[in-house]
Amino acid sequence: KTRKKKATPPPPPPTYFQNLSTNNRLLRVDSPLLHEGELDAIRSSGLLTVELSTRYAHKDGPGTLEKRLSDLCYEASNAVRNGAELIILSDIERPTQQVSEGNQSAQDLGAEKDRLAIPALLAVGAVHHYLIKQGLRTQASLIMNTGQCWSTHHFACLIGYGASAVCPYLALAHIRKWHSTDKGKAKADGQTVEQCQDNFRKAIVGGLKKIMSKMGISVLESYRGAQIFQCIGLHEEVIDVAFKGTPTTMGALNFGDVANESMLMHRKAFPELDQGEAAVKLDFAGWYKYMKSKGEFHMNNPDMARALHKAVRENSPMSYEEYRRQIMDGRPVTTIRDLLDFASDRQPIPVAEVEDALSITSRFVTGGMSLGALSRESHEVIALGMNRVGGMSNSGEGGEDRLRFTPIMDVDEEGHSPSFPHLQGLKNGDSAASATKQLASGRFGVTPEYLTSAKQLEIKIAQGAKPGEGGQLPGAKVDKYIASLRNSVPGVELISPPPHHDIYSIEDLAQLIYDLHQICPEA
Repeated sequence: KTRKKKATPPPPPPTYFQNLSTNNRLLRVDSPLLHEGELDAIRSSGLLTVELSTRYAHKDGPGTLEKRLSDLCYEASNAVRNGAELIILSDIERPTQQVSEGNQSAQDLGAEKDRLAIPALLAVGAVHHYLIKQGLRTQASLIMNTGQCWSTHHFACLIGYGASAVCPYLALAHIRKWHSTDKGKAKADGQTVEQCQDNFRKAIVGGLKKIMSKMGISVLESYRGAQIFQCIGLHEEVIDVAFKGTPTTMGALNFGDVANESMLMHRKAFPELDQGEAAVKLDFAGWYKYMKSKGEFHMNNPDMARALHKAVRENSPMSYEEYRRQIMDGRPVTTIRDLLDFASDRQPIPVAEVEDALSITSRFVTGGMSLGALSRESHEVIALGMNRVGGMSNSGEGGEDRLRFTPIMDVDEEGHSPSFPHLQGLKNGDSAASATKQLASGRFGVTPEYLTSAKQLEIKIAQGAKPGEGGQLPGAKVDKYIASLRNSVPGVELISPPPHHDIYSIEDLAQLIYDLHQICPEA
C-alpha cells in the first residue's frame, strides 16, 4: 500500500522583514491631509496603486449597503494579493480635477445622483479589519479620497481606523469656490487660494496633534489604526465588521439604519429624486452654529440663556420653572438621558424618611478651577456659597489670597466689606477660603499658610479637564494680582505640564503625602 501524502498548508503571507528587496518600498508624505495634486502624484509614484469606488446604486435601496461593503473588502484583499501597495478608497466617480475646476457635466451629476456613497469611516474601518483578518494588512496602505471629511474629528476617526492619508476633495473645492467670490477674496485679505488651502491643512494638522496629545501619542504612525475611541449608537453587527474591538455601551443603528441616514442626506442633495426641484444650495444643518428655528437643536441657545439670567435676577419660583422648562421639557431628544426613564422595582419611600435638602448640601463639592482661570469675583463667590451651605469648594492649582484664610468680620449693614470691596451681600463670619486646597508639588502659590487653611488637600497628579495638554494661563491673564499669588511675574505665561514633573514615581507621591501630613495633620 502506498502512504497518502499529507496536504501541504499554504505558506503564510510574508512579513515586512522577509524579502526586504521587495517590501521596503515606502512613500513619504509631509501631511496626512493630501491636496488633489498630491494624490495624483501618489498615483503616478511608481507604487502599484489600485483605486476602489465606495459607491453603490441608490435604486437598490438600504439593504444593499452590507453586501456592497462586503464586496469592497473582497476587492481590496484581491488587489493586495495581486501586488497592490496602495489602496485608494474613493467616493467620487470622476477625476478629482473636475471637482477642483467645477467642470460638472449633466452626465457627471446624473452619475452622482444615481449612486450613493458608503460612509467613509465605515468603508475604511471595514477594509482595514478585513485585511487584518486575511493577514494582508501590512502589505498595503489605505488612502481615503472623500467628500465626507472636513473637521478634525473626521480626520482623527479615519486615521484611527486605518487610513494613512486623506484627501478631502470637497472641502478643498469649497475653499476654492469661496475664494473665487468677492466676499471670499475680501475675507482672504490678500492671501492666495493656495495659502487658504494651506491654512485649512495647518488647522487640521494642529487639531490632530491636540487630539493625539490627549492620549500621550506623539507620532501619527502610533495613532493610525489604534482606534482609541468609544462608540455610542451603533449595533454590534456594524461594530464587528468595521470597528471590531471598539467598546460600545449602547447599540442602536444597524446597516439598514446607517444606509437610510445616508439616503436621507443624499436626497437632500438631490431633491429631484423625490420629484422636487433641484436645490441651488444645501440647507443649513446647524451642526456648529445655532440658528433660530433652523437646523440642529442646540441645548446652549439664546432662549435658555435668557431664561437662566431671568431666573437668577428675579429669584422667583415662576422664573426658575420657565428655565427648567427650557432645559427639560421644551426641547427635542438631545442626550442619552432623554431616552431613559425610571423603572423602579420597589415602593416609593415615605417623604418623612427622605433626607431633607439642607442636610445633603454638606456633601456638595465643586470642581478644581484656579484663580486666574476664573475671575477673582467668581472664585471667591463660589467659595463663599459652598461655605454657607456646608459644602467644599476646590481652589484649583493657583494659590489664594491670604485675606481669604480668615473669616470676614468687617461687613457693614449693606453687606459691603472694605477687605472685599468687589463683593456684595456679605455677612459677618462669611469665609471666602476654599475648603479643598489643590497643589501640584511646590508650584503656583503653594505656601505653608495656604496649606494650613485647608480642610482637605488634593494632589494634582495630571491634567483632568485637558489630559495630555497641561494647564495654561495665557500671559495676558497674568496681571499683578495673579502674579503675586503665584509667585510669578506679570505677563508671563504659566503652564502646568501634563504629568507634573515632581511626581515621577509612587515613592515621590508617598514623600509628598508624608510632607503634607507634617504641615497640616488635620486636613
